[in-house]
Amino acid sequence: MQTNNFDYILPEEYIAKNPPQIRGESNLLILDTSKKTHQFDKYYNLGKYLKGDELLILNKTKVVPARLKFLNPYGGKIEIFILENHIGYKGNRIECIFKGHIRTGEIFELSKEHSVIIEEVLPNGKCVISLLENKKFIPINSYIDVAKFLEQYGHTPLPPYMKREDQDEDKTRYQSVFAKDVGSVAAPTASLNFTDSLKDKLTNKGVDIDFLTLHCGYGTFNPVKVDNIEQHIMHKEYYEIPEELVKKIKSNYQNIVAVGTTVTRTLEHLYLKQNLMSDFSNLLVRDYQDEADIFLYPSKKFNVVSKLITNFHAPRSTPLMLTIGFINNQFAKRANISPDSGKLIQESRDYLFNGYKEAMAKGFKFLSYGDSCLII
Repeated sequence: MQTNNFDYILPEEYIAKNPPQIRGESNLLILDTSKKTHQFDKYYNLGKYLKGDELLILNKTKVVPARLKFLNPYGGKIEIFILENHIGYKGNRIECIFKGHIRTGEIFELSKEHSVIIEEVLPNGKCVISLLENKKFIPINSYIDVAKFLEQYGHTPLPPYMKREDQDEDKTRYQSVFAKDVGSVAAPTASLNFTDSLKDKLTNKGVDIDFLTLHCGYGTFNPVKVDNIEQHIMHKEYYEIPEELVKKIKSNYQNIVAVGTTVTRTLEHLYLKQNLMSDFSNLLVRDYQDEADIFLYPSKKFNVVSKLITNFHAPRSTPLMLTIGFINNQFAKRANISPDSGKLIQESRDYLFNGYKEAMAKGFKFLSYGDSCLII
């Protein structure tokens, strides 16, 4: 399947550079796959399109201020981007992405007391650093220690396409209202529009709302660069699903609303990793921790999620491919045919892109700080 099939023109003026003035006042595109229609509403009216007996799952990961900025001795700009929290994280050596010119052994000062030393320069724009306090190594026992350091010196890791420096409001707005578990370097963007008042509305309607954690990684920013998407190597992201939520997943199988592609990938990875073979009764009730490396795109079967809330995604991106794949899967289920039909895949792609065009015509904003879609 060719990557250029997932390309479309996204003019710069449709990319949200800042959050909406009021959280939750965003627009909502409703894609009804049973009627193959497009409908428009507000995000806070989400409950109108839910039956009231669903299990709605959100990602409660917390974004760390993962960017460190420096000037080298010659006045050049250096940026070090700390990578996300992974399973089994330990040790003082911290893996990063960097921009600028650095050398092994260089020390960059953040204050009189604190600095960063370049331990190793790796291929593909990566490096390994350690943190120093009064020229002594800071002991790192977990990613939480890294996060505490970044809270003092780091910048909000806004996506590159925003093309601006972070501001004070980004500390709260590039974060969901229920963010708790430290470890992401990108926001689960569909959750950014979710509010406590919407949560109360949905709960009053009978929707059961619960949370898992997946730490969103730097890889989510990267477009697919290979010509054939099946050759793309998916990045890994650490997740946790608590035992109480697992119980609910078992009893609400195929009646689950996923808020975001991160929640979708987590649930579908759990299904495949546990070899459930369509029988969720075999899922053991316990806590789950793992790393999701599942790549969901058109022709792939979605086994768990029945409705998806997600934002408008960038061309050639893995979240865009997942979204088209989910639509394709909905079409296939309703037609009782295989999701690998080339004709159906093309129809799914066109259906989403036509919705995107209509949204642009109405002035919707795209990407992280932008508006959202509900796919039913």
